[in-house]
Amino acid sequence: MQKKKIYNKVKTICCVVCVSTTVVEHEIACVDITPQVEGQEKSDVCSIGLWTDISARILRLPSFESLHVEMLGGGVYSS
Repeated sequence: MQKKKIYNKVKTICCVVCVSTTVVEHEIACVDITPQVEGQEKSDVCSIGLWTDISARILRLPSFESLHVEMLGGGVYSS
């Protein structure tokens, strides 16, 4: 009985390409571009958190059109 070899090759090509840019009022603390639909390869929106005004924002991609701004309140504390 001849043994068969099974090969599983995973080829991942990853690159970042600048499609558009924008300027926001304050320093960005975090970014999430996780697709909103399971199995979808890319997202139509991104969420960002801003430090100085303590807000979360939803932006349309790739235009960065502001869809929603949520002021989170609180304050910036330093130790």
